[in-house]
This record gives sequence, structure tokens and C-alpha cells, in this order.
Amino acid sequence: MMRRVIELPKYDWSIVCFIGYQPPDADEICHALSDIGCNGNPLSEAYEHLTKQSADRGLTYSNLSERRSVLAIGKCESDGSIINTIGRELLHVVAHICEQDGIDMLSEEPCYIMGSLCEKFFDVSRFNADEGVGGYGMFSK
Repeated sequence: MMRRVIELPKYDWSIVCFIGYQPPDADEICHALSDIGCNGNPLSEAYEHLTKQSADRGLTYSNLSERRSVLAIGKCESDGSIINTIGRELLHVVAHICEQDGIDMLSEEPCYIMGSLCEKFFDVSRFNADEGVGGYGMFSK
């Protein structure tokens, strides 16, 4: 599993990304969730989700007032499924930023936020592909 941080200075937002996680990584991810204020039932539900033995999983939690998110992308079965999971989880972050900043989700701004996030995610994911993020192809060993 890779752990990377993406910063969006324009929005003063920080995202801790866990890429290619598996059930044994749940404790580390839950510690990061706790660090941004996730606790109680949401933290328990996250732990349960993270420890499931299934492919193509993701999880995003944001603390809007602290402008911080934790994003986890599990091991995926194919390049298509990892792209699907990455897109879905990044869109949650975009929605959280827009909610906090009062940005209309139907405007052009969320599209630019998503594009920036995708670019930054790709940059932090690819520079260490030896760690094998996905099931095969561009994100795996």
C-alpha cells in the first residue's frame, strides 16, 4: 500500500491517500481517519468496510471544517475498475470541497477541481509503481 498526501492550495485542502490497501492495512487507515476527527460509529463502519475481503473498494471521509480528507483505494481487479474507484472517491472529495466553500456543483469549478485532483493523484501514484497499486497494468508491478 502507498500512502501519499495531495495538497490543493487554492482550496486550503489536504488529502491523505492510501492506494492499493488490503484488509491488514485497516488499522493504519483508521488511525488517519481518527486524526482528522472521524470517531464513533463512522470510524467503526469504516473499519468494517476496510476489512472486507473484496476487490474494487474505496472509502472517503472528510472533515469539512478542518479542510482535510482521507481517501482509500483498495486493490482492484482491473485497470478499468481502479479508474472507476479512483474517480468515484475523488468526486466525493470534490463534493466536500464544494459543500464547504459554497461552490455550485453544476458550475465549471468542480470540473476544474476534479481535473486538478486527477492530475495530482496520477502524479503521486505513478512515481512509485513498484509498490503495485492495482490488480495489473499501469498501477501494478
